[in-house]
Amino acid sequence: MEEIFNSESSESILVQATEIQSRLAEAGRGTLVEFEKCTNDPKGSLCTTKTHIFIMNNVHYIVQKVKSSPELREIIGDLYLRRLTGIFRHAATKYQRATWVRVLNSLRDEGLHVSGSFSSGVSKSALRERFKAFNTMFEEVHRVQSTWSVPDAQLREELRISLSEHLIPAYRSFLGRFRGHIESGRHPKNYLKYSVENLETTAPHLRRS
Repeated sequence: MEEIFNSESSESILVQATEIQSRLAEAGRGTLVEFEKCTNDPKGSLCTTKTHIFIMNNVHYIVQKVKSSPELREIIGDLYLRRLTGIFRHAATKYQRATWVRVLNSLRDEGLHVSGSFSSGVSKSALRERFKAFNTMFEEVHRVQSTWSVPDAQLREELRISLSEHLIPAYRSFLGRFRGHIESGRHPKNYLKYSVENLETTAPHLRRS
């Protein structure tokens, strides 16, 4: 992808407009194919999280290059640029959902409260299982994502901020509500593996390359 943009000077871009458009379309073809595969697959079985990373990497690179070159932006046009930006945002949203929905779902209150003739409150056994599920899923996502590459520093930072804005507040709230129930039971350290501070420093960081 980068070779396409670096192989011509800004002066020659206008002279070779047709060629540039053709080569840009070729470079983006794989991205658009993957995007169509994702949007046309209601079950999501064809669109993996790595596909979302692939789309974001490539579309983000194209958009930044076009925005930084007035000549190239004139050739591509604002309409197509907006379409690319929409594709990027769609992929970013899908990435977050595919990656973190199950983790965030483990931090819900549903299924934790019990009521009966003799007692009501929080089910400690259900709560322990919920913390175990969170720990397992978080560690699995961390393990997998730590091997993925996002070369662009701005994109990496945007993904990191997005993760922090969703995961950290949800975990802080859940921990604040239920920590006491676990600490009053047996072997609390088996379930309370992460403080909020631990989670912030342990949260997955996508590799530069």
